[in-house]
Amino acid sequence: MIQRRHLHSGVLFYPRGGSAQVIRYLLPRLAQTRWIPRHFAGSLGQAGSTSHARTFYEGIDVVGVDYNAAVQSTETGNDPIAAPTPMHPSYEDRIGAPDRIFAAVSPSLYAGLEARWQASFAAGGMGKAGTVHLHHLTPLQAAARAVAPRSRMVTTLHGTELKMLVGMKERVRISRRLGVPMAQLARDLRDFRPLEAQVARLYPRYRSLSEDEQKTVLSTRWSHWEHSEFWIEELHRYHSASDTIVTISDHDTKVAAEVFGESTREPVQIPNAVDVDHFRPAAPDTSRKLELLNTWLVDDAQGWKPGGAPGSIRYTQADVQRLVGPDGRLRPILMFVGRFLEFKNVPTLIRAFADASRGREQRPALLVWGGYPGEWENEHPYDVAVECEITEDVYFVGWRGHQDLPDGLAVADIMVAPSTEEPFGLVYLEAMATKTPVIATRTGGPRRFVVDGGENSNGWFAEPGNVPDLVDTIIRSLSHQGDIRRRAENGYRLVHEHYTWDRIAAQYDSVLGD
Repeated sequence: MIQRRHLHSGVLFYPRGGSAQVIRYLLPRLAQTRWIPRHFAGSLGQAGSTSHARTFYEGIDVVGVDYNAAVQSTETGNDPIAAPTPMHPSYEDRIGAPDRIFAAVSPSLYAGLEARWQASFAAGGMGKAGTVHLHHLTPLQAAARAVAPRSRMVTTLHGTELKMLVGMKERVRISRRLGVPMAQLARDLRDFRPLEAQVARLYPRYRSLSEDEQKTVLSTRWSHWEHSEFWIEELHRYHSASDTIVTISDHDTKVAAEVFGESTREPVQIPNAVDVDHFRPAAPDTSRKLELLNTWLVDDAQGWKPGGAPGSIRYTQADVQRLVGPDGRLRPILMFVGRFLEFKNVPTLIRAFADASRGREQRPALLVWGGYPGEWENEHPYDVAVECEITEDVYFVGWRGHQDLPDGLAVADIMVAPSTEEPFGLVYLEAMATKTPVIATRTGGPRRFVVDGGENSNGWFAEPGNVPDLVDTIIRSLSHQGDIRRRAENGYRLVHEHYTWDRIAAQYDSVLGD
């Protein structure tokens, strides 16, 4: 008889990103083996909302840390990270978000954040757990070590923390090259995107920076990166506190070695996986596809403009009917899935789509599926669609539950996400599981499983950040229906052979039980 063991899992953030999906799929499968899991997670909204921890992680023993009061405090001008239950910080520097980037959080505010999670861990019985599994590098490592100093701690890096750490180190390096402390940069450059002449006048060494470094100086909100040096040290401390580090891709393994230094503790690499019972092929006819599109775009519109609420982008049945070509079938449909983060390159995609559509006998359409409400970095994709005069062919679906995504992928002919250095790219595999081939860039996690060329090809690569090459790739991918079907079959086979949750959960079981 297998001896059951307690496993305490934890994530700082409320459910909204890819790591939450990993946890939601992984823990029930571990519970079917030797583990008795309890999960500690941030929570936002009320029961029934997908950002509410117990709703999202239904069927899992969950201890939620409620961020509602912290977010509501912003309405009266208070700092949500100074609240009694502090709002978690973010790995991204997003405009107008209550969860500002870690590098904007002072050491004095950090203490309250760690103390609150120590209390939750202690109340939830973490001190009695033999194994702790934390997701991301956050103050949870320090809190868990304080509560359960003898527990074995495994940390899975999901890539976003590595991106932030690289960004912090880059900015600290620039400040040292300028001979200007980070705090002074934060004071001097309070205006976002200052004039280059102003910066060159303030800092005589500015012209000695490389072109990329100069762009970083001009595009950084320095007040949000003031505490980078503190957080660099903290993330290194969290990394050292972990007995085992798990990375999710070759790309992240390499980046982790670069930012933390070569270590005798080689990370264990375990990829993410797909729920192949949920993501499976479907072949809806035109009538069914139009029914789904009318639901998402007309009846339950969730697209949003900058500063607008979900539903501030709405469509009519006539708008949906434009998707039907002269032959009565749907026009070719491309689909983006994800958040509006800078490295996702959604503005680049929309500009390339606009160029690829011009002059075609049958114009394709683009469904933009995602964009967590109110959150975006740099340009908002809707503004870019307006700028390109392509709003009649770009449809903003908004943020919808994971439950709807297989239907969305079934409506699309190709899923296109030209991210740069995507940490893993689970959505590409989810698309493949539905027999929807993908367009990616030859960077980051997708390089491991996207194949462009040869008998095993399952998608297409475009050069990162290169609009003309992405235009050519879109045109090439839409040109041959037979090739689309062949790549779809190859992608489906790859997922079922290598990326199912049963296979990946077995790898985690081995690592957690060491």
